[in-house]
Amino acid sequence: CCVARSGCCIHPSTDPPAETSSVSANAIASHWHMPVTGDTLTGVPDNAPPIRRSPLIRGLALLAVVLATAAGCRSSDAADVNSASAVASPAHGTGTSGPERADATSTSTNAAAPAATDEESEAVDDGGSPETATFVDGSGVEVTLPVTSEGLLALDFSTGLTLLTLDVAPIAVEIFDTSNPALAILDEEGVERIPTGNLEATAARDPELLIGISSPRLLQVREELEAIAPVAYPDFLLPWDEQMAVIAELTDTANTANVVRELIQARTEGLRAALADAGLAGARASIIQLQAGAYYSYGPTSLVGGLFEDLGFTRSELQSGAGAFGFVVLSEELVAQEADADVLFAIGDNLDDAGSVLDNPTVDVGDTPTGLVDITWAGVGGFPAWLMLDDIESLLLGDGTVTSPDELVDTWREFTAAIDESS
Repeated sequence: CCVARSGCCIHPSTDPPAETSSVSANAIASHWHMPVTGDTLTGVPDNAPPIRRSPLIRGLALLAVVLATAAGCRSSDAADVNSASAVASPAHGTGTSGPERADATSTSTNAAAPAATDEESEAVDDGGSPETATFVDGSGVEVTLPVTSEGLLALDFSTGLTLLTLDVAPIAVEIFDTSNPALAILDEEGVERIPTGNLEATAARDPELLIGISSPRLLQVREELEAIAPVAYPDFLLPWDEQMAVIAELTDTANTANVVRELIQARTEGLRAALADAGLAGARASIIQLQAGAYYSYGPTSLVGGLFEDLGFTRSELQSGAGAFGFVVLSEELVAQEADADVLFAIGDNLDDAGSVLDNPTVDVGDTPTGLVDITWAGVGGFPAWLMLDDIESLLLGDGTVTSPDELVDTWREFTAAIDESS
């Protein structure tokens, strides 16, 4: 979900809707990679904590959000799926050494990281590095885990990208969507891909620590995973930078996490000013994703929606009100209305190869600046934020294009080089 979950209000916490229409249940399941029985979604947590979009762009204390496989908080208004339903958010990030980047990871103390109480303070070895980290995970359980940058296995792609962003190379990354062109980044970094949910393959890598965003899919197999190695579940409802801060604490890379957070903040502020100079302050932006036959739009509590808010864009009333998990599901009747904006970004359905909202016969973009962007926009972490900023700047202030799938690795290299230069 939104890579720029910045600036931030605290949204009311509520449980996911008790009843979901068939389209909503299937939509959620598709994003979370979960089973659906009839119209009932299985495995959704009973109590969802609030989404806290951190000050990424506004005050930048701790930025914002979710989606490796989800995002959200609950809206107090009942939503009708025939108009738009607020539901759980889409998420929808073998090397033994990462890219040889300047490493600024000497300490695990970080203003953006969860603060430990006196009773929870980490043991420290003779070298001054913490031996353990304590935090409350996505299931509400307080856990104490070893701090290590070796033998890590990422349970989802977004977590894999976050580890690489912190210059920590996982021994493998579990992959659900094998068609995602951004997987070429793992190949670039020499990281092995293994199938999602294959416990035998996971155990065969002999990991020291498993890390994955706390999606319902992963929470359902917690006991099986813990039989293989300790498991860290950063809360998927946290802002993206706070998720990164937990991973940084576990890997003793907090300084690098701070560099990434500040890099995204500075670039966002610069682009906001440039857009205003170009007369685009307050322009109405629409973001629509097609996935598994359903249309989604991301609101301000999502990563992508929060970034657009930080850049000074406005959104439609429907998209601004996306509550529960940071996005709304659009009915077919509302697609053309919601696509009508000053600028449109369409996230394609690479999973089912079903195209994008631009292929919908009811949508006529005319002369509207329009970008067909990569599925990475629906991810969470520093790199998706960087990619979004690239695409927005290029479409509106540059040559009018966005990043193509075969340019993703080059964009990744530019991102890591910027981290090096800022370290």
